Amino acid sequence: MGDIVETGEKTAGVENVPGLQHHIFDICGGTMSVYEAGQKDRPVVVMLHGAMFDQARFSWDQLFPFLSRYYHLFAPDIPRHGKSRPWTGNLSHARLVDILQKTFRRLELDYFSLVGLSMGGALSIEYASLHPRQVKSLILFEPGGLGDKINLQFAIWLYTKIPFMLQLLSKKYAKMDQAA
Repeated sequence: MGDIVETGEKTAGVENVPGLQHHIFDICGGTMSVYEAGQKDRPVVVMLHGAMFDQARFSWDQLFPFLSRYYHLFAPDIPRHGKSRPWTGNLSHARLVDILQKTFRRLELDYFSLVGLSMGGALSIEYASLHPRQVKSLILFEPGGLGDKINLQFAIWLYTKIPFMLQLLSKKYAKMDQAA
C-alpha cells in the first residue's frame, strides 16, 4: 500500500487517533500523504480537505477521532498541500482527479463514501461523476467550483443514486425507442 511513517508529532486531533497510520508514497511523479484510521471491516469514508486549511490533519481534526470509531477513514493531503509535496507541473482538476484515482487504487479502495470540503468538495463531485461505481455517497461541505450550473455528469450520477430512478428513466427511454 505505501510506506507507513510514524511521526513524533502529536499536534492535531487526527494524529491522536488510536491506531492511526500515516502513508507516504510516490505516485504520478509526486509525493502523496494519506492518514488512515478505524477498523478495516467498517464502511470506508474518504475525506478531502479544502484549500484554506491546507492539510487533512487540520481540516478533519475534530471529526476524525469520532468518525474513526464507526468508519474506516482515509484523509489524503491533496497534492501541494500538507505533506503531499513536492509536485511539479500543472495540477488541474483533471490531473488531481487522476492522481486521486491512482491513490485510491494503490490503497485498494474500491467502494467508499466521499466527503469533500470546499476544494475537496469540487474534486469529490468531479471524481464521483467520472467514477460512479466507486462512490457510494457524497457528503459535501460548501463545495467549490459549482458556479451557476451543476455539471451534467454529476446530475446524472445523482439521479442514478435515487432509489428506482434508474429503472424509471430506463422505462421512459425504452418506450420512446419503441415508438420511433
